[in-house]
Amino acid sequence: MHPGTPRRRSPFIGATGARLFRPSTPNPSTTSNTMNHRIVPSFLGAQSEFPTQGPAADPPPGAAGTDTVTMGLWRSLALRDEATAQHSLRVAHWVVLLAGECGMSTHERWSLRRGALLHDIGKLGVPDALLRKPGSLDEGERVQVNAHAENGFALVNTVEPLRGVADLVRYHHERWDGQGYPCRLAGEAIPLGARLLAVCDAFDAMTSDRPYREGMPHDAALTTIERAAGTQLDPAVVAAFLRIARAA
Repeated sequence: MHPGTPRRRSPFIGATGARLFRPSTPNPSTTSNTMNHRIVPSFLGAQSEFPTQGPAADPPPGAAGTDTVTMGLWRSLALRDEATAQHSLRVAHWVVLLAGECGMSTHERWSLRRGALLHDIGKLGVPDALLRKPGSLDEGERVQVNAHAENGFALVNTVEPLRGVADLVRYHHERWDGQGYPCRLAGEAIPLGARLLAVCDAFDAMTSDRPYREGMPHDAALTTIERAAGTQLDPAVVAAFLRIARAA
């Protein structure tokens, strides 16, 4: 993918940095973003279904066993923090649609789905006081929360069937301009799947209610995503995401 014209830096940084953004005019009637959240079942009833919206396909060989492992880890996260687990489900929904829009194969879409479900698995090691803190994080607290990318990578990389998605977990907070974490990768040095995941993660983080702020309306979040193209996010991936999100 080739970048388009860089746009000005967005105030939104990502799921962890979302507390830096404050909507200027919260709208209680839209902050829960009904369209975005209606796709999520109760976490106890969520099985390993492949999302059927967008390009549908049968699972690739061997997917069932790997998905059993994936959902087992995801359920561990759900038992610890349901909000984070539900966020992961929504991100998985969007990233499958986005991968289809980008022409990715069935195997790639299934891998991205697994990576999305587990991208925040490292938050199992983050204290509840930080995950649910109603105010801004200080520098030391931010370091602890940001470590979830490396911690998640370390966990997923120990599970043989999931090693193929470990890099998605590790790099989903890297930025197109090289100012992300944990490795400060830039541009196409960031794995393509992680670039897709970053856009979907950012969108859902903005449109979801958090302890420290209300979620943004759908259209406002899309505008912020568009402004982040060329700085935080891959411009080509952003363009593809805007196509599917505006049609939803």
